[in-house]
Amino acid sequence: MGSQRGNLQNLTAPRFQPGQSGNPGGRPKKKLTDKLEARLDTPIPGDKNGRTYGDLFIEKLVRRACNRSDTAAKEIFDRVEGKALQRMELSGPEGGPVEVSSEDLARRIREILNKARARAGKPPLPEE
Repeated sequence: MGSQRGNLQNLTAPRFQPGQSGNPGGRPKKKLTDKLEARLDTPIPGDKNGRTYGDLFIEKLVRRACNRSDTAAKEIFDRVEGKALQRMELSGPEGGPVEVSSEDLARRIREILNKARARAGKPPLPEE
């Protein structure tokens, strides 16, 4: 079975001209997010300080965090600093190294590929 990969005859002209976007509409908007952003930017009717709902939301969240709400404090830190990374250590039996043979790895890759091929209605890869 000959591979077409790497064959210069398979090259085609670019579909887009320089400076032309391949996605002119951009990423699709999220309707719920758009509505939430619009509401948070809306001024509170009759507010003497001219605050928006977003301003009030932030004030209440910070107040809750200051009153020892761990959930509110965590939310603020996650938004400002980014979520903390979770370190994970993997080890083999009795804390030793994880040992994987190249045969085990090749077998597992073949299993994954064959599952994907089955979902696509394609036959499994031939055995080597």
